[in-house]
Amino acid sequence: MSQKSNEIFTNAAQINKGKIKSPCVNNCCLDQEDICLGCYRHIKEIVGWKNLSDEDKKSILQSCDTRKASMKQKSSPYTHPSRYS
Repeated sequence: MSQKSNEIFTNAAQINKGKIKSPCVNNCCLDQEDICLGCYRHIKEIVGWKNLSDEDKKSILQSCDTRKASMKQKSSPYTHPSRYS
């Protein structure tokens, strides 16, 4: 495994490095709302990434963090009470 694939960057770290890198983690899978379950960007944000200003990229990365937190809350495990009765 290469060093690059071992590196893990948070969105905040990407912003602070000067050049804003794509949050892509090479795990592309879109949900029903066209949000990637790997990087949490909308398909339009993914396609247009290279042409965006740094300010727009920062805004998208913040949105990704919000989407990720929201999706994790929605997918919290729930076990029906009758399964343990």
